[in-house]
Formats: sequence, structure tokens, C-alpha cells
Amino acid sequence: MKKISLGQFVLAFVLFNFFSASVWAMPETAIPIKEKAMRFNNFSYIFLGPGLDPDKDRQKIITDNLTFTTVGIDFKNKEQVIDIAKEMVANGAQMIELCGGFGPIWITKVSKAINYQVPVGGVFYGPEARKPLLDLLSQP
Repeated sequence: MKKISLGQFVLAFVLFNFFSASVWAMPETAIPIKEKAMRFNNFSYIFLGPGLDPDKDRQKIITDNLTFTTVGIDFKNKEQVIDIAKEMVANGAQMIELCGGFGPIWITKVSKAINYQVPVGGVFYGPEARKPLLDLLSQP
């Protein structure tokens, strides 16, 4: 079996979840599709984790066809997602996906903060995963 890097795994995981389970918070009238249509080539993912610093805990993967940027934020500082999302849009992100830990409220907050310039979605787990996730995240 071929081994892949952590960056390749994260990119595959995020893209799979984006196209299979994203929750959109953009009004249909926010972006006229014909005016904004372009080749997809820049995607950002913002996630939560213990003790993460968005200035240090970020990674950019650049290929011939896609730029993928991921940034980590400490669980206690969710509000930092607003400035990071604005930075991602300024750097050409065409869509932003948020870790499920943000929840739908933050998807809406980010969408409004960036004036609906790009779609903002979220990764969410089904009800069958809630208990295992709570068990995992409650460990000291």
C-alpha cells in the first residue's frame, strides 16, 4: 500500500467532506453565478484543536491545479476565524470550509463577515459519531 503524507491526507479528507456533506450558509442571491464563474483552484480549511496558534499552525499545499491552505485555531479562540477567513478571501480562496467544531452559527458569522464573497461550508459528523467524538475530545 502506498503511503501518503499528512498534507495529502488532509486535502483528500477535506475535499471529500466538502463535496459530500457541506452545509452552505450563502443566500442564493449573494453571488451572481455567471459573474463569478471561474476555474476552481484555491480552497481553505480552518480547523480547531487544543493549543493551536493560527500564526504558526498553518500549512499551504500548492499543486499545478490547486492551492489548499489550512489554518488551526485553539478551541478557546473561535472568534479568530473571522479575521482568518477575511485573510483567506484576500489571498484568493474561492471557498472556505470550517471544522465541525465551529457549528452552523459560525458558518453564518463567517459568511456575513466576508460579505458572502465565497461559499462557506462545514464538516459535520452524523449522529452515530457523536458519542465516540465526545469520548475522544473529553480525554485530558
